[in-house]
Amino acid sequence: MIPNNTFNLQDFTISMANGIPVLKFNMFRATIKETQVFKSNLIHLKSANHRFIIIDFTECAFIDSAIVGVMLTEVKELRNMKGDILIIAAPGAISNLFSQTGLDRVFKKFGSLSSALASLST
Repeated sequence: MIPNNTFNLQDFTISMANGIPVLKFNMFRATIKETQVFKSNLIHLKSANHRFIIIDFTECAFIDSAIVGVMLTEVKELRNMKGDILIIAAPGAISNLFSQTGLDRVFKKFGSLSSALASLST
C-alpha cells in the first residue's frame, strides 16, 4: 500500500489524496519510452486494491498513443472492479486531445484535483 505522502519515480509522482492514488506526469511530453513505467505503476496500484486512480496531466502538453492505449486497457479492468480512472488536465493541448478524439467520452476529465475528488464523493 502506498503511504499518505509523495515519492518520485523519475518522471512520475505518486501521492495519495483522500485515500485515492494520484499519478502525476512530471514531464512536458509523455512518449512511448515512458509507457512501460506508466503501465507498471497502474498495475501496482490496481494490485494494491485501488479501484480508483487519478492521472494528472497538468504538467504535460503531449501524450503518445501508447500512453492512451495503456489507459484504455487499465480503465476497462478497473471498471470491471467497479472502479475508474479520472483525468486531471489543464486547458490546452491535453484537454483538446481528449475532446477531439472522443476520449472525454471514455474518461472523466477534470480541471483540478479537488473537482476530481469531489466527483468520487457524490
